[in-house]
Amino acid sequence: MLYGRSHPQYVWGFTFVAACTLKAAGLMFNWIRMRVTGLALSSALYATMTVCYALSFPSIGTITFGCMTVFTLLSIPLVKHTTIRHKKA
Repeated sequence: MLYGRSHPQYVWGFTFVAACTLKAAGLMFNWIRMRVTGLALSSALYATMTVCYALSFPSIGTITFGCMTVFTLLSIPLVKHTTIRHKKA
């Protein structure tokens, strides 16, 4: 424990599941705000994990979560252009 109080592992897991659920439900019901909220929460979690892994550099986790953070942030503006619904021709 470096700074302050650490969180139990299940809290991290629950937070990742909550972000995933927001993104999935937003995609299923085509709710743009819910998808953006899920992506923002995911990017904050990924950025936090990037910093945590960077404290013990060099680590593959730093690169992995750093890339996930960047790609999640880049996908936020694309939410309004994507859907899972099929367009009828």
